[in-house]
Amino acid sequence: MKMSTKKILICDDHTLFSASLSEMLKNRGFEVTTVSDSIAGIQQLKEVHFDVFLCDINIDQKTGFEIFEIVKSNITKTSVFLLTSYYEDFLELKASKMGFNGYLTKDSTIEDIITAIELKKNAPFYSTLKKSSTNQKIVGSKEFSVQKLKLSKQEKEIIKWIVKGKTSKEIGEILFITKATVDTHRRNINRKLELKTIGSLIQFAHENSIID
Repeated sequence: MKMSTKKILICDDHTLFSASLSEMLKNRGFEVTTVSDSIAGIQQLKEVHFDVFLCDINIDQKTGFEIFEIVKSNITKTSVFLLTSYYEDFLELKASKMGFNGYLTKDSTIEDIITAIELKKNAPFYSTLKKSSTNQKIVGSKEFSVQKLKLSKQEKEIIKWIVKGKTSKEIGEILFITKATVDTHRRNINRKLELKTIGSLIQFAHENSIID
């Protein structure tokens, strides 16, 4: 078996998962470093060159997207993959738009992960999302809505009223805030969710249990 010399960093606070994956990759000849918090991950990426960075989507108080934004100028030669238990199409799309090299779900086989690792930096975006089961997608959706998005209580309240067909002026009157404040919240919501239409927001709210 051909031994790889690639250096890999895994940033994941699920230590049992990362330890197991690390062991499997080491057995295939890869050099693997694991960290379990965002600060350590960012420090490693700024100080050490890695060929591949595998990052969970939630690391303590930061997301994989935020970590990527912080270090992307330091890792121009590093292939970066989200490694996650979330099965959301729009997260996959966001990863692609931001410049990640791929989106790997945690039910991926070791062969799928190695295929991703061995891809060239300029290879097309690689994803295992479509291989995930329907049941996992349902579970992922329910777990995702509250923690991952970091929507504020007021933002979630505004989404509920938008879905009910209220205008910004009407929502402001209901929540005792100005129309301008509601409009600001709406812009922030669209930015966080990468959504451009009210229809998409309504669909997201229903799929992710934002609505009571």
